[in-house]
Amino acid sequence: TLHKHGFSLAIATHSDEAEFGGEIQPHTHILGKELATALVENCFPPDISSSFVIVAYNPRVHPEDNKQDENKVKRYHFRKLREHFHVKPSEILFFDDTECVVEDCRETCSVKFSFKVDPAFGFRIVEDLLDNFM
Repeated sequence: TLHKHGFSLAIATHSDEAEFGGEIQPHTHILGKELATALVENCFPPDISSSFVIVAYNPRVHPEDNKQDENKVKRYHFRKLREHFHVKPSEILFFDDTECVVEDCRETCSVKFSFKVDPAFGFRIVEDLLDNFM
């Protein structure tokens, strides 16, 4: 539905290749962009899956970056996505399953259309919402 309405699609994930180490190795696990790409390629037809932009970054595994406020939570992700799509925060619809991430998105990144979703049920876009957003 989002793609049909002309929305650009993105995944902002905390899964990060920098998490490889110890028992978590590339030959036994997939992380980061590789994981998100596999997910969208298996869940969507090619015309939709190929349109996703993926930002895979976990500030906790980048201690040098995590000291900077602009990289905490998913702020790094939003900065990269705004730069890529050339959009303002008011032009973003954001869905996440973690309340503190949704709140930080609203308060720090100024994204007013941010929603917490239940991971057991996902989310459903109401056509009226999209028509009013556009």
